[in-house]
Amino acid sequence: MNTKLAAWVTEPPVVGKANQIEVMISSATKGDKTAESHDHKETKPDHKEKKTKKVETKKKKTAVKSTKPTSFDNSNAKIITISADSHVMKMDSMEKKSVKKSNHDGHDEEKLANGVTGLAKDLQVDITLNGKKSMLNMTEDSTNPGRYLGNYTPDSAGYPTVHIFVTINGKTVEGSFHPEEVKKK
Repeated sequence: MNTKLAAWVTEPPVVGKANQIEVMISSATKGDKTAESHDHKETKPDHKEKKTKKVETKKKKTAVKSTKPTSFDNSNAKIITISADSHVMKMDSMEKKSVKKSNHDGHDEEKLANGVTGLAKDLQVDITLNGKKSMLNMTEDSTNPGRYLGNYTPDSAGYPTVHIFVTINGKTVEGSFHPEEVKKK
């Protein structure tokens, strides 16, 4: 699965003006899986490092667990890809194959191909602005399967952090990102 996050529906966000946070979830493409597989090959430790870890493990009598990253923090990111298949997230741009743009009600709306539906009740999204955390009630867009929206009206200017948490096919995925700064009126 891929999760593509597009911070604000209306940019720039303005204090006191209703807005929405958008989360788009689709099936991972073959290219996503290939690229992610390539990333893992580059990060494997060499044989010598593995040997050292084994020696240290025997001395401590504890098992070293290999963990895969399940979270990602990226300043100024508009689109983040989260691969629930392997718990890896990376900065990404919208792929032409999976997302189409259409003009609806005066703004560009990204149409998702192969959108994953039925996650609204399990998708947990919160936004923190100047230390104040708010949970967003996410609803699925009936005209764009896989697109989830949460209403939010900023009450102060500043740099927000949006955090998501969801379980997809039994795998927990979470991520944080910093959308565009909220401006004063």
